[in-house]
Amino acid sequence: MASEPADWETEKAAEVFQAMWMRYPDLKAVYCSNDAMALGVLQQMQEKNCYLPVVGFDNDAVMKEFLSTGKLVATADIFSSQMAVRGIEFALDVIEGFILQLTKLLNNEFVGKRPILRYALKAPAV
Repeated sequence: MASEPADWETEKAAEVFQAMWMRYPDLKAVYCSNDAMALGVLQQMQEKNCYLPVVGFDNDAVMKEFLSTGKLVATADIFSSQMAVRGIEFALDVIEGFILQLTKLLNNEFVGKRPILRYALKAPAV
């Protein structure tokens, strides 16, 4: 039906949802782009003692209560704690691939068993 920004904030999501619900009284469900906004929507529903299915995003620990009571239908867990780790690993793989290509181009060879960048990052500071 509609999409309204709430700037990732709980209080703003409550305000936006209240206005949206008045504008679209036939709403059937609500999807929020993060759990903080879903919390604002759920708080607004709780104040009005009316409920629609709500889906959030982030799998924030504060939402477990709402999941267990069924007030929150679902939340998407994107494993954000692992995003940085995977991004760094990917970047290292790309850089190491570049170094391997460069050594082939220059007809050189790195001697050792460990990938050079990962070893350098784990080496103790001097």
